[in-house]
Amino acid sequence: MIEHIEKDLTFVKDLMRVARRQVLVSTPNWTASRCHWPYHVREYTPAELVGLFKRYGDVDLFKGEPSGERSFQVRFVRIYFVFNAMRSFPLTSFFARFLNVVLPQPFKINSHLFIRIRKRTP
Repeated sequence: MIEHIEKDLTFVKDLMRVARRQVLVSTPNWTASRCHWPYHVREYTPAELVGLFKRYGDVDLFKGEPSGERSFQVRFVRIYFVFNAMRSFPLTSFFARFLNVVLPQPFKINSHLFIRIRKRTP
């Protein structure tokens, strides 16, 4: 839903202010969709989405299908960031697309991102 928000930084700040313990957010992965939806204000790469929330608490990154039927926790977050960047960079895009075909499902780039932010207690 955050892809529909114009002032995302203000929204995140207010969301974290009113949340008690944790916040769950899902959004399309820009790496997979390339923001082809005209009604989205913006879409985020995994690194951008985590960066938006990491100042407020511990962020767990998940990836999966839009339905949420199959999702996987991203265990090696930095490697996943690099893999998504490779997919977006013209010189490495073909190799990343090939990897995305041959890798087991838990390691692939998926179309949706999910994060859980556990608030830091004061």
